[in-house]
Amino acid sequence: MQGLILRLQRTVDSPVRWRGAELARLTPEVCQHVNDLLAEAGGPASLFLRTDSSPWTGAVLADGGVQQALDLVQRMHAETLPQGLATIQTVTTQTGLKRPTVIAELNELADLLEAVERTLSNYSLQLYQQNLESILRAFCPGKNGGWRRRGRSVHAANTGRRALQFWLPETRKPRANGRLRP
Repeated sequence: MQGLILRLQRTVDSPVRWRGAELARLTPEVCQHVNDLLAEAGGPASLFLRTDSSPWTGAVLADGGVQQALDLVQRMHAETLPQGLATIQTVTTQTGLKRPTVIAELNELADLLEAVERTLSNYSLQLYQQNLESILRAFCPGKNGGWRRRGRSVHAANTGRRALQFWLPETRKPRANGRLRP
């Protein structure tokens, strides 16, 4: 109906005359609502006039579909988008990463975060709760020429084995004989 009204000429003579109960329903509030709807339809007038190149031109929308779409857009505007922006702000603040300004950068950030999550999931949670400096010191003799050269001790071997158990995935934990599983 809005499209038909938009197609009318600037001035129109209409033989329709409202009287009685029909005229009484046209309160100032109703007239304002009609005026608002017509102004809203004027924005995307080419869609209503079916002259737009959009694939939505002439689309037949099922009953309730329009209201559902409007509700989803409203929810996205009021809830989803603000929550997403707040999450992006938190992530970039905590990591020191640059805040994305375009969708392509947001996709790159999402890919990076997914890769980090995959990497973190490869290791036991206990690794992230350990004193990594002490684990590094336990491996230090290996860096300086191997255990044999430094006089390998049972204590050092056990310390290294315990350190391995914290960072290796469950399937790669050392066997009872100290050798790694394949």
